[in-house]
Amino acid sequence: MHGKWVTRSMKSLVKNIPQILIKGMGCVVIAVLFCLKPFCSIKIGNIYFHRLGHLALNTDLFLRRLQSGEIPDKHFYIFISGKPCNQQLLKMFKIHLRIVENDFLFKMWQICLPLFQKTAFFQDLPMRSNEYPVYQDSHKVLTFTPEEELRGQSYLRKLGIGEKDWFVSLFVRDNAYLSTMFPEKDWRYHDSRNADIDSYTAACQYISQQGGYVIRLGSVVQKKIDLGDPKIIDYSVSEDQCAFLDIYLSAKARFHLGTTSGMSDVAIIFDVPRIGTNFMPVGHIPWGKTNVYIPKIIRQKETQKIIPYRFFLKDKREREYLNSWKFAEQNISPENNSSEDILDVTQEMMARLDGTFEFSDADRELLDKYFQLFEPGNWSYGIGTPIGLKFLKKYPEMFSYELELKNA
Repeated sequence: MHGKWVTRSMKSLVKNIPQILIKGMGCVVIAVLFCLKPFCSIKIGNIYFHRLGHLALNTDLFLRRLQSGEIPDKHFYIFISGKPCNQQLLKMFKIHLRIVENDFLFKMWQICLPLFQKTAFFQDLPMRSNEYPVYQDSHKVLTFTPEEELRGQSYLRKLGIGEKDWFVSLFVRDNAYLSTMFPEKDWRYHDSRNADIDSYTAACQYISQQGGYVIRLGSVVQKKIDLGDPKIIDYSVSEDQCAFLDIYLSAKARFHLGTTSGMSDVAIIFDVPRIGTNFMPVGHIPWGKTNVYIPKIIRQKETQKIIPYRFFLKDKREREYLNSWKFAEQNISPENNSSEDILDVTQEMMARLDGTFEFSDADRELLDKYFQLFEPGNWSYGIGTPIGLKFLKKYPEMFSYELELKNA
């Protein structure tokens, strides 16, 4: 028995030798950083490169915090990345940050990460999803090179969009991308964030009638959008779809119309106004510049009565409802925004951008009361992004202070 235990121990040791050596190297690097600290303060971190929303927001937040002085620029920052989900975006970040892109080095970094996190040499790229003030007090960092501008404008001309024309970017999340790109994982817990592209038809047609174009973004989608209108373009099924245009089209839109998703988050880092529709998780508010949004309605399955947001916000419970399983447990379900509601909030955004949006003192009081639903400790406390006014008036029971789940 003793011999077998020794054999197993030796096999385990041999198997773990690479990790032991890499951690040893990490310790050496930390020792060198200690020696260099009196002369040069170096901090090392990693880029969140796997998912577009995190690549965009976590990295951009760091740059904006540097811009505002919230993060000191006295350190020598180095970041490690593997092959990113969008090469164009990482390329643009490399102009402003020292980023080493190497898959093997990133794997080594992951092994050493627990060591670095215990030292002053680690630099995280945090995102808490409530960084509203950061974006109100800063301006966009990323820009395109002259060559990239020529390439992007050339594509817009190919679509028939001239220099004086304007367009809206559209992205509606479904389960096609994740299930296709990462089939080994069950992504159904994300289903509550999905929506139906068909419910955006009226809004697209309205934008076209007002003289704008609509470019539907994405790379793998469940349903095409074909309305017989040359100004409503489904780029997601185009052979021209690529990492560069994904970012360029997001950055150059007059505003973005979409759901909770990484693709929609790209608009935030370029200070593009954003309409958040079918917004989830519960209690989550978009926090870029010049945003407006409408969330999904939550109903009790048996009675179909609306459950007030206060049920989820009390005791900071909204964080429990991060995936679809929680709704099933409670016998409640999210309801997609109607075509009418999406059209209403689109019209509101256009009026806001045109400077023609007006609301009364009573409307302002109603909005203020809505914001008071969010208390310290709630996910979106302090975020000033308004909810669509017509939506707020249409579903007063959703934002009631009195109703609770037992009455729904």
